Amino acid sequence: MSISRKIGSLTQLNVLVKIVEAGSLSQAARELNLTPSAVSKNLSQLTCPQY
Repeated sequence: MSISRKIGSLTQLNVLVKIVEAGSLSQAARELNLTPSAVSKNLSQLTCPQY
């Protein structure tokens, strides 16, 4: 696994943790200063990575 893929995975895990902590995807997006779409995309990449 490349370094960039590992960093991407860590970012996606951070987003997942924030969703759990915030209690919702939209609240996590606000706390991360991202759009809900960007949070959703990070989550989907974590669960269904593109190889």
